[in-house]
Amino acid sequence: QQAVSFNTETELPLYSFNTTILEKIGQICIKLSTQAQNLIALQSEEEIKPIFKKGSIFIVDPNAALEKDSLVAVKIENNLQILIRKLQIEFDKILLTTYDNSTTPLILNPKLHSILGVVIQVNAKT
Repeated sequence: QQAVSFNTETELPLYSFNTTILEKIGQICIKLSTQAQNLIALQSEEEIKPIFKKGSIFIVDPNAALEKDSLVAVKIENNLQILIRKLQIEFDKILLTTYDNSTTPLILNPKLHSILGVVIQVNAKT
């Protein structure tokens, strides 16, 4: 995939959050607010409280640097689910918290979790 320039409409592969395998469900044409390569789009099948409604589209950059407080797409290996979490760094641990801190944070374990990339843009349903 070639680099996409700022505010240019581009076509990205679209994947589902809840799937037994990371399976492409289609393509989506979307205007991007940043330039990047190898982006994917994830469509949520459920509400991600307190902000994102069912059907929101998350644009994920697998090449972006992981930084504290970044929103990341995380694949949970044992149930093959994708979650959106906030990345927190605490001493020698990486924590994955919900946007509103409503559930217990996950401690990143490479055997159980794969970070697919950093969420660089959200097209939220309202």
